[in-house]
Order: sequence, then structure tokens, then C-alpha cells
Amino acid sequence: MRIAYIVLMFTIIFLHLLPLNFIPRGLVSPDWMLLFTFSWVLRMPKYAPIPLIAALFLLSDLIFLRPPGLWTALVIVACIRLRSLSGNLRTQTFMVEWLSVSITTVLFSIGYLFILAIFLYDIGSMDLFFLQLAVTILFYPVAVFVSQSIFNVRKPSPRDIDDTLGGRA
Repeated sequence: MRIAYIVLMFTIIFLHLLPLNFIPRGLVSPDWMLLFTFSWVLRMPKYAPIPLIAALFLLSDLIFLRPPGLWTALVIVACIRLRSLSGNLRTQTFMVEWLSVSITTVLFSIGYLFILAIFLYDIGSMDLFFLQLAVTILFYPVAVFVSQSIFNVRKPSPRDIDDTLGGRA
């Protein structure tokens, strides 16, 4: 499944590099790499280990000409935060999970903007940034659906957790 995660991330990067424009002018696409990473980290963290996430996001920083390592570091911290919440989120509804991912995405995106502003980096259009943030949050259920239906990345059942911890089923 780690190979599937790598292939998925490379496919997303490749599609971003294509000179085709599928989205009408004035609209933005969600950050699919972030959405699938959060989805996989919350469901099966062993499929998306932190070093692999770091390598893929650092590669995307370099390819997309973002400040190298900044978004990667924030995504890693966000993934660690979500991993720490994943035990509690297993018993909660999807809406609680979506809210947790949304809050995490908003906080770390605003932190990204703040750090860029401190170093006087050209941020570009704030409208497009916040529009992409909103679209990213709205498309999280799509990423979860694709992860579950195509890649079969689901939350572990109580039986799976007992088997992993050596308990009785």
C-alpha cells in the first residue's frame, strides 16, 4: 500500500504539471496531495509513514517552486497531530473527522501564510489562496471516498486493533 500511496502522489504531481486546464478560469483545484495524505494518515497510518510523506512533499515543493521544506514541515506537523487524534476519531462520526481535518488545514495554512509574510515572500492573490483552502476542505469527503472505494484504505475495525495489539478478538 505504500507503493500505491507513492504512485497516487506521483500521479497528482504529474497531473499538476500537465499543460491542460480542466478547471474553468477563476476557480482553483483542491490540494489533492494534502487531502489524500490526511485521509490515509487517519485511516491507516502505516500506509503513509512520516519519512515517505516528507520526501514526497519536499519533492513537490521543489517541483512547484514553493519555498523548499516549509509546506513539507507544516504538513508533517499536521500529520503528527492527526495521528495523535486518530485513536479518538475512530469511534467518532465522519463529521467530527472532517471538522478535525478542516481545523488542522485552516490552522496550518494560515501558519504558512504568516511565515511567508514574515519573510516578505510574494504570496500572490489572497482570494485564490482562501478559495483553494475552502475547496480543499469541501473536497475531503471525495478523497475519503476514493481512498475507501479504490484503494480500500479504511479505518481499522476493533478486531484489527485487537489483532495488532495481541488481544483477544
